[in-house]
Amino acid sequence: MVYSPDQENQHIGTVSLVPVTIRLAEDASIILEDGLNEGAEIVATGASLLEEGQTVRRFEGIGK
Repeated sequence: MVYSPDQENQHIGTVSLVPVTIRLAEDASIILEDGLNEGAEIVATGASLLEEGQTVRRFEGIGK
């Protein structure tokens, strides 16, 4: 899932499912081959709980 911030409020945005191509390196690390633009902000945790186009708030730390 890729996060796209709202133009007026950068703390709120939407998520979209973006297909990617990956490959497994010899050291077992994962290499992203294709699918994301440079600087794309991806969802690191909880992506399986989100739906295409859902409005979300960017995590900026606890208590903020």
